[in-house]
Amino acid sequence: AFPDQVDAQRKLDPNLDHESPLHELFADQLASADLVILNKADMIDAEGLAAVRAEVAEELPPAVKVVEASSGRLPISVLLGVGAESELHIDARKTHHDHHDDDDHDDHDHDAFDSISLKLPQADEKVLLDALNQLVVQHGILRVKGFAAIPGKPMRLLIQGVGTRFDKHFDRAWRADEERATHLVLIGQELDAVALQAQLNAAIAG
Repeated sequence: AFPDQVDAQRKLDPNLDHESPLHELFADQLASADLVILNKADMIDAEGLAAVRAEVAEELPPAVKVVEASSGRLPISVLLGVGAESELHIDARKTHHDHHDDDDHDDHDHDAFDSISLKLPQADEKVLLDALNQLVVQHGILRVKGFAAIPGKPMRLLIQGVGTRFDKHFDRAWRADEERATHLVLIGQELDAVALQAQLNAAIAG
């Protein structure tokens, strides 16, 4: 039930305090959310779903994304941003843009989500993070994972982002046999890998 519906039910019960804090709690939770999931979206018609989205959007910061789920089915990478240390093995990742003959038996419940890998040159830390923030706001990006090569730094910068909130730290020194390049995985909906690559390259180049 939605807060307005619960509040309406409370007002009909004379034994309850009619000053319910539920709506305030609902608003506070949305205001601090990184990602909002509308579960059981298959159990409501398009008009009802649009109304729910509109009500939720009133309480959300503009950059926070809303995704729909049925029976709670969402990729773990979308929910938690985890994937067997995916940032360490970006080059070996398969994405929706890779097609193989053995994919016919794969679970297609998550086809609405894209996972794309981008390789970029070394980049100034602030320039890169500002550019990623812009991408999240402008595109359907839910999560960002990977590592960056920062000029003059002997260690790689590990990056994890949900919405426009990014955590970063230098995790280890570059190995002698490693190319000092930036590798990122972007997870989201209707992502255009070519456009995102071009936008990031342009931002890094200044």
